[in-house]
Amino acid sequence: MAVDGLPWRPATLPGLILRSSVATLALMAIACSVVLLLMDVAPWAVALLRDGAWALPHAASLIVRAPITAAPLLMAGASYVALQLILRPRPVALLKRLMVASAFILWGIDQLMPPGPLSTAVGDLVISLFVFDLALIIVAQLRETR
Repeated sequence: MAVDGLPWRPATLPGLILRSSVATLALMAIACSVVLLLMDVAPWAVALLRDGAWALPHAASLIVRAPITAAPLLMAGASYVALQLILRPRPVALLKRLMVASAFILWGIDQLMPPGPLSTAVGDLVISLFVFDLALIIVAQLRETR
């Protein structure tokens, strides 16, 4: 039963678990993004200090990046999907929100895939989802300014 548009009262156990899961996933996505950015800088800085400028390209290639790159995308998408269980938006809004969440999840999956035609197709689908979502936002904002 929905209370104020929410499927559960925030104080109930399922409501608290769902809300804390959404917040935890979002925070983990941010933390993984920070780690990802630091990994871009750290090997270069360590190599520069240790071996000089000639070692920079080699230092960056030592990191297995795929899981670290995929993690914040997958967690952000999953967090946004779970948030929709709390918010219970109308069907059209839900479809738009799931489209964005799907784009993030697919982008994360694409990071884990080996290069090839399938990963290219998944990447193109991700781009299309983001472009379509932004087009919907642009059209809605244009309508608001009439």
